[in-house]
Amino acid sequence: MPDGQQSDCHETSVGVSRVALQVLGRLKPTFESVRPMMETYLSQMYDAACAPDRAALGEVVRAMRKARVSPVQIAEEYVPAIARRLGDAWVDDRIGFLQVSLGSVRLQAVLRDLGRDWGLSTQEIDSDRPSYLVGVPAGFQHTLGVTVLAGQLRHRGFSVHLRLDLTPDILRQELERCIFRGVLLSAYGIQELESLRQLALVGSEFGRRTPVIIGGNSLELAETLSQRTAADFATCDVGEALAFCDRRHAEVRSRHSEHKAR
Repeated sequence: MPDGQQSDCHETSVGVSRVALQVLGRLKPTFESVRPMMETYLSQMYDAACAPDRAALGEVVRAMRKARVSPVQIAEEYVPAIARRLGDAWVDDRIGFLQVSLGSVRLQAVLRDLGRDWGLSTQEIDSDRPSYLVGVPAGFQHTLGVTVLAGQLRHRGFSVHLRLDLTPDILRQELERCIFRGVLLSAYGIQELESLRQLALVGSEFGRRTPVIIGGNSLELAETLSQRTAADFATCDVGEALAFCDRRHAEVRSRHSEHKAR
C-alpha cells in the first residue's frame, strides 16, 4: 500500500452517503460567481481527492487561492461539484468505497481549512442575528452537505450552530439554552425515519416556537419524511426553509404581542 494511504484508512470511519454526495452538488451558492469554474481545477481537485497522498488536495486548493480563486467559490462551488463527481463515479462503479470515503473526508477538511475566510470558523451564537441549528441525527454519516449548508448560512450573515450528533436529549438541551429561528435537519434516506421522528417530537415540546424542518435530496423524500415524522415543514430548497422560519417567527411574535396587550 502506498505511503499515506494506510494512514488515511481510519478516515473511512466517517463514511459517506452516495446520494448525499450527489445532492450536495445541487446546493445553490450564496454569491454570484465572478468567473466560472475551471475544468483544470475541477480535474485536479477530483484526482487529488482520490489520490493516495492525503496532502494532495490541500496543495491544489492552495494553488487555487494563489491564483485568486476565492474561498467562497471553492467552498460553495468547487467542493459541491467534486462531491457530485465522486457520487456519480460511485454510482457508475468507477471508484470504490475507500476512494469515495477518503474523498468525502478530504473535502470536509478543505472546508475546515478555509475557516474564517469562508464562514465555518465559529460555533458561537450571536443574539443580534437570526440563529439556526443545523444538524444530522447521531449515527448517520452524511455530514459534508450540512457542513456546506452551515457555511452558506454564515456567509449570508446568520448565526449557525452545527451539530453532527443530534439526539433527542442533545436537541432538548440546545433548545433550552438558545432560541433558534429554526432547526434544519438533513435527511438522505427513509432509514432515518425513527431518528428524525424523535427529534421532531422534541420540537413539539417547546410549543413549536422553533420549527423543525427536514431537508431531503428530493422533495418527494422530504415530504414523505415530514408526514411520517411530524416535522413542521419539508423542502429541498434552502430558501423555502428560511422563508418558512421567518413566517413562523413572525407568527410567534404576533401572538406574544397580542398576549401582552390583553
